[in-house]
Amino acid sequence: HFTSTVNATRSVNDIVVWSPEAAALAAPKVHPALAFLRWQLPPIVPYGPAHLRDLVEFLKAREEPFLLIGDASIVYGLAGKPSAAPSLWFHPGLLLPRAEDPRAAAYEELLLERIEALGVRFVVLEGEHTWIGVSLASFPRLQALVAERRVGNARFGPFEVIDLGARP
Repeated sequence: HFTSTVNATRSVNDIVVWSPEAAALAAPKVHPALAFLRWQLPPIVPYGPAHLRDLVEFLKAREEPFLLIGDASIVYGLAGKPSAAPSLWFHPGLLLPRAEDPRAAAYEELLLERIEALGVRFVVLEGEHTWIGVSLASFPRLQALVAERRVGNARFGPFEVIDLGARP
């Protein structure tokens, strides 16, 4: 039963063909904390090692925490910042309620409370949406807050960093 209902439904993001040459070319661009790894990502991942390295260094150089709406949660650890999200990643139906679930509003309220409590200044968008389809638009009140407070942005490949400005 477990195999047919859980294991069989899982997907794996395979590299397809390992390329030592591609890993060697990426090595000088990999963040120093990941230098022990041989870098190669599946074709579906839209960023490269330099994008990740530069994003991490940007966030690490700033005192304020950030919120990542994306799948690269390793950014929190590499930047040495706490996660502002109340769940490990954004997986509707597993780690956060689906949009149609009445508990979705409570989840978003908790997310907004954590943003305020931590003093989040930056919202990082990893492309248009997560691998499972969560985007800034999935959180209407957060989207309104971002629209209201946005004072600038930076871009590192597919990562957009929205600056919400200094807290009053």
